[in-house]
Amino acid sequence: MQGWISDTADKGKIALVTYTVETSDVVDRKESLTARVYNTLAIKGLGGFGYKGNGSTPAIPAKPNERNPDFTLVE
Repeated sequence: MQGWISDTADKGKIALVTYTVETSDVVDRKESLTARVYNTLAIKGLGGFGYKGNGSTPAIPAKPNERNPDFTLVE
């Protein structure tokens, strides 16, 4: 697992700090990416530095994709 700060943005009195975490799995000595997670922190009182961000974080879709569930649990 590895992580890094991928973006920062000034929103006036608030700073947005986005960090990315990747997890991977090793099978037969080959590493493959399992998941990439983006997290954004809103920190009050830390804004005012002027940088508007690099836009590297994927936008959250307004509507989820129409698809069937990955699995269904029935008890």
